[in-house]
Amino acid sequence: MRLRTGISLALAVMVSPTGLAAPAMAATDLLPDMKMAPLYSPQVSTTANGRKKLRFGTIGFNVGDGPLEVRARNRDNGQLLNVAQWIYRSNGTSYSVAQPQAQVFYKRDGHDHWHVERFMVARLSALPGTAATARRIKKIGYCLVDSMRMPGQPPPNAAEFPFYGDCGWSQSRRITVGISVGWGDNYPPEFTFQAIDVTGLPQGQYRLCGTVNPQGTWTEKNNNVANNSYWLDLDLDAANNDLTVIGSGATPCS
Repeated sequence: MRLRTGISLALAVMVSPTGLAAPAMAATDLLPDMKMAPLYSPQVSTTANGRKKLRFGTIGFNVGDGPLEVRARNRDNGQLLNVAQWIYRSNGTSYSVAQPQAQVFYKRDGHDHWHVERFMVARLSALPGTAATARRIKKIGYCLVDSMRMPGQPPPNAAEFPFYGDCGWSQSRRITVGISVGWGDNYPPEFTFQAIDVTGLPQGQYRLCGTVNPQGTWTEKNNNVANNSYWLDLDLDAANNDLTVIGSGATPCS
């Protein structure tokens, strides 16, 4: 089976000094490692019906050893019931890990394709001194594709070209979606539901936090979640469509 890591891997067979083939080294899992990129282009706008929306862009990059691949099948109306993470190994084999808690659904945001539920979340929380309750992004579904190559030095197993680019359509009964090593899934501010409703929030300071794989549904390399979040601290005046970024960080957002 073809590996989706951008490199060709085969069984490593060592030869001893006697000329006899030694046992092959044990195969290892080529796991993804999702990294939340900096949230970009935060802005407040007013909708036609007078609601205030905080819009911003999100990107989840894969900096691991192998792709994050999700397969789903067994359709029941607008949902695919059997969802699994597909994991590739260093000897060319692969296997699936069932994810019964994961959901894959069709449409809901006007896009004619399937979505992985809550692959990423974003939350706006008041910093000390501002009296307001937390609010979340409305978007709940993501079509996982290789839409952006990582800038700078790519990970060792980075794919040279995008591999994942299709999330099915209305008649699909199964899908395979994912993010290759060295690639990310970009959701710009103008995308549908890529916003938090900030109508009525008092002027003050807030933390906008984005997290990829927030519930640990998808297995990552070394179970690393330290790089899964990115936050911006904002001085926000929603009533006047005004904000200023006053801080940022790539640490957990608590």
